[in-house]
Amino acid sequence: GFGGKSDILANGEVYLGNPHAYKTLLETILNATAMELRNTAATWLSDGEYVLTVMPEDQSSLVETKVDRTQLPYPEDFPQLDLPDIQRATLSNGLEVVLAERHDVPMINLSLQMKNGHATDPSDQSGLASFSMSMLTEGTKKYDALKLSEKLEELGTDLYTNTGLDSSSVNLSALKSNFIPSLKIFNEVITEPAFEQQEIDRKKIRWLAALDQTLLNPNGIASHVIPGILYGANHPYAKPFNGDGTRESIQWRITREDLITYQQSYINPSNATLLVVGDTTLLDLLPKLEAELGDWKDHPSYRDSDLDYSVSTASGDRKVFLIDKPGAIQSLIVAGQLMPGIGTEDEIDIGFMNAVMGGSFTARINMNLREDKGWSYGARSRLSAYKGPRPMLVTAPVQTDKTIQSIQEIIREYNEYLSDRPAEETELEKIVKGRSLALIGEFETFGALMSGLGSIVKFNRPDDFLETLPQKYRAVEIVDVNATAQAYIKPAEWTWVIIGDLAQIEEGIRDLNLGDTEVLTLD
Repeated sequence: GFGGKSDILANGEVYLGNPHAYKTLLETILNATAMELRNTAATWLSDGEYVLTVMPEDQSSLVETKVDRTQLPYPEDFPQLDLPDIQRATLSNGLEVVLAERHDVPMINLSLQMKNGHATDPSDQSGLASFSMSMLTEGTKKYDALKLSEKLEELGTDLYTNTGLDSSSVNLSALKSNFIPSLKIFNEVITEPAFEQQEIDRKKIRWLAALDQTLLNPNGIASHVIPGILYGANHPYAKPFNGDGTRESIQWRITREDLITYQQSYINPSNATLLVVGDTTLLDLLPKLEAELGDWKDHPSYRDSDLDYSVSTASGDRKVFLIDKPGAIQSLIVAGQLMPGIGTEDEIDIGFMNAVMGGSFTARINMNLREDKGWSYGARSRLSAYKGPRPMLVTAPVQTDKTIQSIQEIIREYNEYLSDRPAEETELEKIVKGRSLALIGEFETFGALMSGLGSIVKFNRPDDFLETLPQKYRAVEIVDVNATAQAYIKPAEWTWVIIGDLAQIEEGIRDLNLGDTEVLTLD
């Protein structure tokens, strides 16, 4: 289940006074007979009565209705995607401001989006960006960590940071009535972080524990080893996907001085855009921002965050990497290759190409491995949204004794996709319809709209990009999707990472001759 062991134990304790009650339940299920099931059904379901109690009780008549109940209702039309106009301005210090007004709730959200993420981490300091950004909210020169937390709680303000591969952000959500004091704290966090050594040490303990926990999970292991394999050691993207770094880099190679240098190098007006969503106007907002942020200047050590995405030491040879998890009842299969980054002319075609095979529950590989074979809880093919080359990863956790067959089925599905089973009109129609209709409700919250603004800024898209997406979706032809698949998908060149009980699966994998096979040992 989603809660796992803790929920099972808690349910037994709360409802039955025994955390081990699940054992009794399982025993009852295993020992149940057909006669017992029939008798139980007869006891509880035999009378066939449906009792409807109407409240208040003195209501004696039903409202007349002309609803046709002979067929399922279906909407006759759908609303159009209508987002707030994007407004732009620039503060006196050069900081760009992007505003989307939304006046239904008295809240104002800010997101200071930097042009760099953990792709800028030095190769020997993996995790520097994520760790540095997380430390911004652990105290300022005016407020220590505890006082800062108390002050934010008094104001009803949320303040947090995010770090991705290509961007990072400091985010604030405040009541309109408390926007000015919240903005003052926001300014202090980005310009005067304390980076107290005791807070750094405390954060490192928790960070390392989380890292250790991540590496107990096959998906976490995969996210750490795949980037270096796909991109090559010298590529900016050759770091763990989650940006959390390694135990060695966090524990030994990142110091307080490194955090200060990072903040001075990257958290500067010239490297940032301030996104605003909420109950305000540009006329009202700009003077407040100018008063609090206008004096913020680039530090002399400001660093350009542009990266060379062409650098690669990956050999390009087809390879298989195996990682042993003795006793595992499942194997995690990951097969991948690189695709063009966001912003190419065929970006939507690439997305649809991927959607046919593994982009949803009803895509081909999941319908095969889960719905037809029952070997996997879920198989997917995912495309990340990166500025540079982005990975397409086919991922399938499967039962151990079906590992070899699952690999064969994945290869077969993709080979057929490229030969006698290309994408069909019905598949394309479902994808276009699903994505177009999903857009209508996708930006209802402040956070969702902020995320949409962030993607426009990060990938330098036109301001009307989101609203024109449905039209672009409908313009895609099936011939375009299939031509894109032929151009990009190369199963014979995939890199494979398979994590499982090698005592049971290694020989069979080697017999498939997928490529040079190597067993990796985690440090």
